[in-house]
Amino acid sequence: MKERFALMVERDKDALLEDLRKLIAIESVNGVKEKTEEALEFVLKRAEEMGMRTEISSLRNVGFAEIGEGDEMIGILVHVDVVPPGEADLWESPAYELTERDGYLYARGVCDDKGPAIISLYSMKNLMELAEAEGKTIGKRIRLIVGTSEESQWVDMETYLKEFEPPTYGFTPDGHFPIVNKEAGYLDFELSFPETAEALGNITDISSGISVGTVPSTAYYTENGETKRFEGASAHGSLPWLGDNAIVHLAKELKGRGLKFADFIAAHCGESGEQDLFTDPDTCPAEFDRATTIVPTTLELKDGIVTVNMNTRHRYGVLSKDIMAVIDALGAEVGFTSRVTEALEPLFSSASQDWLRRMAEVYESYGYKNEFKLTGGTSYAKSMENIVTWGPLIPGEFDGNHMENELLKKDVVFLCQEMYALYLWGEIQ
Repeated sequence: MKERFALMVERDKDALLEDLRKLIAIESVNGVKEKTEEALEFVLKRAEEMGMRTEISSLRNVGFAEIGEGDEMIGILVHVDVVPPGEADLWESPAYELTERDGYLYARGVCDDKGPAIISLYSMKNLMELAEAEGKTIGKRIRLIVGTSEESQWVDMETYLKEFEPPTYGFTPDGHFPIVNKEAGYLDFELSFPETAEALGNITDISSGISVGTVPSTAYYTENGETKRFEGASAHGSLPWLGDNAIVHLAKELKGRGLKFADFIAAHCGESGEQDLFTDPDTCPAEFDRATTIVPTTLELKDGIVTVNMNTRHRYGVLSKDIMAVIDALGAEVGFTSRVTEALEPLFSSASQDWLRRMAEVYESYGYKNEFKLTGGTSYAKSMENIVTWGPLIPGEFDGNHMENELLKKDVVFLCQEMYALYLWGEIQ
């Protein structure tokens, strides 16, 4: 069957890229409801044109496309919202124009997660076509669940679970290969530092950050009418060592002037994700060997208060409340208050399940070695039971998600389309 799917993938290449180009062009930044809804409607409309059943929630913030019949449901969880593009002058091509260079596709959302949404749609299309050609019934429901607020609080998945049936099992193509069945915890908390008028002096603005889950590439403060810009390099919040945090650069510039926020960040946070705010206990399981990271990602001065978002990815065995107990104790000492805005505990899905064994076999049939991996990222896998992350990034490929010049290898697009279709075909036998 692999060869037959390969022929379909080759036939559909231009159509898939055209659909991806159109979806990329919708500037569906998280929180801009008009645009995220437009992107959702685009995917569902294309699904209907391909012959799939579709439904959208009452709040129009999540929907699904479905094929097949039966009691069991395989879910594929994707999202069409994106983080803001960041600094326009750092993009080598326009952020919302799908551009090919040297075998890679570039655009905001091409990898996270509009590309995987379109890839999965075409995998389902190819499965339908092969089943029809073979006179075969698709004996399980396969449902593409399309969200619109993955890059912030998951009100879309809350809506989905209130209005629709959860899948029996499935995957989200919103990360890396091989199979990711372990995810670090996710915690966002805001620190509010009341600063004195004396310490602020003639500083009238302090700002940084494009999203809570992104290491910022720029930070600014304005003093005596002049704005000073600090430059770093953006990175996904789960991979802070790939970036260079501009907030930390700004804090080090302003430390020693009586500004509590600057002294605190300069003392406890490094440009590449280093931190000494929380130490993992020795009791953490060895297979979850990823240290907790706490990274400043957004910064704002308003009415004499500097607010900093701290994006945290915590190790299995550590709970959000453990971290906040340490932070609140520091707050009492330093003079800041804290507020948790989102907390998702670590994820573990047992690798012994048959459907994961079959997924691993399909992956290895393409010449790769499967492992069951841990990631510091967080995905919709945490929103429902028996969901893992599977692709689209293959081992050795650079993870440019949340960065300027986000990218995905063109060949990997079609590899994923074929691999997902082959896996789904095996699940309906």
